[in-house]
Amino acid sequence: MRQIIIYRSRTGFTERYAKWVAEALKCTCVPVEQVETIRLADYDVIIFGSSFRAGTIESIKWYKENVLPAGKLNVVFVTGAMPPASPEVIKSMEQNFSRQERKEIRTFYLQSGLNYEAMNFGDKLMMKMFRSMLKSKKIKNEEERAFAELVQKSFDRCDPANLDPMLNYLQGL
Repeated sequence: MRQIIIYRSRTGFTERYAKWVAEALKCTCVPVEQVETIRLADYDVIIFGSSFRAGTIESIKWYKENVLPAGKLNVVFVTGAMPPASPEVIKSMEQNFSRQERKEIRTFYLQSGLNYEAMNFGDKLMMKMFRSMLKSKKIKNEEERAFAELVQKSFDRCDPANLDPMLNYLQGL
């Protein structure tokens, strides 16, 4: 099966995961900005990678309009700062896809991190408001407390081992 990875990366985390997947699968990997140079009809499996931004998967509208109708086997991986078991991650994944899309698309969440140095002004401002909200919120448990502390500065939780479930799925096709 011919596979391709198309990714959207703002701060480098999604790009790093995309390249690790491409290396493991020995397949083509292109940023979404260069996809017009690729003939998607030549591929059987289209893997789309992006990140969460305020609960929305970046470029998901582009993906749905340009890739999903292609009738290919579709896999989406999403990166973000939240721990994988977080209820917010599960809720956000569900909100980005209709019930029918969730049947047609295999999705994976990969914890990555935050890179304040690579963020634009608007994203830094959004994260400042998010941190303020976390500080004012009544913390319910130790996990929430740890996360509120973690997002105060840049951090990196990217790990090739996070890819194991997705790679096992893709290699089993």
